[in-house]
Amino acid sequence: MKRFFIAVGLLTALTACSSSSEVAPTETIAAESSVVDAAAVIEISVIVGENSGPDRTETVALGSTVRISLLNNESEDDFHLHGYDIASGEVPAGEEAVIEFVADAAGEFELESHVTGEVLLVITVQ
Repeated sequence: MKRFFIAVGLLTALTACSSSSEVAPTETIAAESSVVDAAAVIEISVIVGENSGPDRTETVALGSTVRISLLNNESEDDFHLHGYDIASGEVPAGEEAVIEFVADAAGEFELESHVTGEVLLVITVQ
């Protein structure tokens, strides 16, 4: 019981010492945010031989959802996005393939045709 009264006494003494009416100011720091709208989808369309090539680049924000529509009117194809290791599988001539992914790794990534070996597009994620 003696310990209880000592603890209550110490607590009362500490409370009395800290009853200052001054409040320490708080500081709010605003940080820049690069939050990407998760509902937004970046659409990219590639037609082999028309708007494709190693000099075509598309830049997307890190965290974006990217949907690439691919079409080879001339022959069956198989498309591959290096770095993300996503492939369309075999797609008949004239049929559209779609590759969709979340751009969660920064860098430059080549999209290529496995039939022709050509780089169709370079995607820069930053």
